Amino acid sequence: MYALTRRLYSSFKQRRMRSLKKLVDLFAEEVMKSSSKLAFRLSLLSYVLAKMITKTRFFEEEMKERVSKVESLLKKLTEKVDEATLDEIERTIIGMEREDARFVFDLFTKGRVKIAALLYAKGMSLGKVSKLSGIPKQEILAYAGKTMMFDRLKDEVPVKKRLRIARSLLGD
Repeated sequence: MYALTRRLYSSFKQRRMRSLKKLVDLFAEEVMKSSSKLAFRLSLLSYVLAKMITKTRFFEEEMKERVSKVESLLKKLTEKVDEATLDEIERTIIGMEREDARFVFDLFTKGRVKIAALLYAKGMSLGKVSKLSGIPKQEILAYAGKTMMFDRLKDEVPVKKRLRIARSLLGD
């Protein structure tokens, strides 16, 4: 996971949105394998940082100090991935959003719903995704349905293959 956090740091520092979006998926794959809350939060952070890059207001002069703080905290994550550092990054970004609030949902809330729906669409159980993300099941289902998330995934496993896998695991 440290290789991915190094990529997260360098991608944000270099303002590489596509790389950050790719990291959303890579961390999500880690969540699928391990159900790791930290991997979920890193996927979410990748999403939020990618969104930040697209919004020039986050890089105006009055935000410069906070962006530098986010960068230094990301660098800290390359050495040790911990909840406290992730919490501090989240507080810093939410503080930046509050100064210039333009949306009903903050980037972290929107990202939680989106990543939860992505994990659910990739086959993780709805209950597990809801618990990891803190998002109610109904919201995940609604978002996945409205965005047609299932139709857009390329790595989907057909129902017949899922049944075959399940039967082989059960010894049928």
